[in-house]
Amino acid sequence: MNIDYQWISAWITAHADSLLAWLGAGLVVIILARVQFVLLSRKAARAMSESVATTVAACVPEIAAAARGGHVPAMHEPALGSLAAEPVLPKQGDSTGQRAELLRQLGLQTIAAVDARLRRLGDLGNLRLPEEALTRVPVSGVADPLLVVAPQHTVQAVLEAQRVYDHHARELAAQRRAAQQADDVCREAGEELRQARQASAAITARFEQANGRDDQADLQRLLIQEYNALGSREAAALERQTRLQQEAAALAAALQRAADAATQAYESAAIPLVARLRAAWGHGESAEWLAGGLDDGPGNSRLAAQADGVVDPAAIRVAP
Repeated sequence: MNIDYQWISAWITAHADSLLAWLGAGLVVIILARVQFVLLSRKAARAMSESVATTVAACVPEIAAAARGGHVPAMHEPALGSLAAEPVLPKQGDSTGQRAELLRQLGLQTIAAVDARLRRLGDLGNLRLPEEALTRVPVSGVADPLLVVAPQHTVQAVLEAQRVYDHHARELAAQRRAAQQADDVCREAGEELRQARQASAAITARFEQANGRDDQADLQRLLIQEYNALGSREAAALERQTRLQQEAAALAAALQRAADAATQAYESAAIPLVARLRAAWGHGESAEWLAGGLDDGPGNSRLAAQADGVVDPAAIRVAP
C-alpha cells in the first residue's frame, strides 16, 4: 500500500486553520471540565462538613456550644440540648439523675412488654385463636437499651424474666403445633366419616328405588354388599374420629394447663423485675437505688416482699 504523503501534507496545509480551531476548542473544553470538577469537589466537601457539623450539633450539643462560644464546657456543666429536651434534674448527681430518668422511660416500655408477653403466653394456650390474632410481643436481645443503662441487679432481673419467657414460649409453641396437627387429623377423620355416611345414604336411596322390582334383584344384592362394606368403613371412621377427638381434647387441655403454668411462672419471674423498675420509677428513695438494692429505703420493704413471692402476682401494677 502506497501512502501519498504529498496529498496528506497538502490537505493539512489547506485545512490548518480549521484543525487549529478544533484543537483549541477541545483544549478549552478540557480546561473548563477540570475547573468545574474542582468546584464541585469543593462544594461537596463543604456540604459534607456542614452535614457533620449539623449532626454533631444535634447529637453532642456541648461540642457545638464549645465551637460557637470558643470555650469547652466543664464536666459538671449540663449540656444545652439536655436542658432543652430533658426535664431539669437536681444539680447534685446529675449523671445519676439522668440515668434514673432514662431508666424510668425504658421502664414504661419494659412493663408494657411484660404485659404483652403475659397475654401472649395465655393466647398460645387458646386453640380458638388463629395465629394472626395472637398478641404480638416486642423482640428483645442483647441490644436492649434497658440492659445498657440499668444497674446490675435490674439487668439480672430482666435477663431472668426473659429466659423464663423464652423457655415457656418455645414449649407452648411446640405444644400448640402438636395440638393443631391433632385437630387437623381429627377434621380429616370427620370428613372421611361424612363421606362414608353420604355414600351410605345414596345407596339406601338407590335400594329403595329398586326395591320390589324383579328386574333389579341383582342390583339390590350389589347395593346390599356395598352398603355392608360402607357400614364397616363408617364404623371404623367413627371409631377413629372418636379416638382422635379424645386425643385432640387431651392435647388442648394439656396446652391450656401448660399456658396457665407458664403465665404463673413468668409472673413470678417478673415480680423482681417489676420491683426493680418501681424502685427506678421513684417509688424508692430518689435515685439512691442505683447504688444499692431494694432495701435502700423504708418504702422498698413491700417491693422486697413482692420479690420474695409474698404478694399475689395478679396484684402487681405499676403506678403512673
